[in-house]
Amino acid sequence: MGSLRHHRYVASCLLLTGFTQLLSTGFADALLPSLGQGVAGHRCRWRTVRSAYGVPFLDQMEKQVSKKIEKMIPSREQAREFFGGSVQLPSTVERLLQGLKSSIEEAFQKDLTRMDVELPEGLHLGLEGTVDALEPLPAGTDVKERLAQTEREAANAFVQVFGGRPELCVAFRTPALATAAMQIWGSDVQSLVLSLREKSKLNFRKSVKARKCSVLVVVAPRAEQLQVLDELDKEFASAVHVILVNARLRSRRGEDALRDRMATRYEPIYAFRFIKKGKGLLFKALTEAGATQWFLMGRAPNDGPSDSPWKELLRSSEEPSATVLSRTLASGT
Repeated sequence: MGSLRHHRYVASCLLLTGFTQLLSTGFADALLPSLGQGVAGHRCRWRTVRSAYGVPFLDQMEKQVSKKIEKMIPSREQAREFFGGSVQLPSTVERLLQGLKSSIEEAFQKDLTRMDVELPEGLHLGLEGTVDALEPLPAGTDVKERLAQTEREAANAFVQVFGGRPELCVAFRTPALATAAMQIWGSDVQSLVLSLREKSKLNFRKSVKARKCSVLVVVAPRAEQLQVLDELDKEFASAVHVILVNARLRSRRGEDALRDRMATRYEPIYAFRFIKKGKGLLFKALTEAGATQWFLMGRAPNDGPSDSPWKELLRSSEEPSATVLSRTLASGT
């Protein structure tokens, strides 16, 4: 039946034939030009292949390959993401919050129970007055002074998405942060707010059960709070949908066993993170077509053809490591 090299050649021919069929079903505009040209210009030596394998066998294999490709890429939108369509970044805080809301809705449609969200650190979202431009904060900005407000605003975004439903609970790191949120949000949502203090696993568990929380939003948890959540994970199971907001589980330098373990369980449904002092931007979202890839954006030249201040440097189905991010930003390609 031929050599290993011959088998690989046949497999590539069948795969390219499957892509050609995909192109013929109307997805040509979704593919990268280089891939489209590669498929169109490919000429398999079918006479040699057919003599070795037989026409019925090849026809059967071709159908199976085509079905698998269509299963992988069932829609035009997913084809664009899979093969290289341009990413649509939110350009304002308002659009950022709209994108977050859409990703949350998709996550619940897909019945995800462990979700991770990353929003720009220290950025005012406009839910308590001031709204910032969707840009890295100016050099010298004291981010720590902004954190309490921006964390409340991030939590408030979820309260608005869920409309203050009784099954929603919002957990802050400390009682002081929780009290501040209740005072600013008003009496209508006070019953939603919890605090997640260090060494309070039993009390926190009782509070979640007593309030019948089926959606738990945990705002900016640190190691102590993440440890409590990790220990309660099996007990919560699928009865409690947990959303971490700005837990910073990902793209860290150095090892962190707790965060690494939680990152494998918590699905990144929305990430918009400025990196390297605003030189780069990492983006990912959950859309109706499925999860996008991870997009690393760098600063676009001022005289570039696009109005966007960002240009794509990298896209990956796997989350880029801190080393890859640094190397790619440094090279600018």
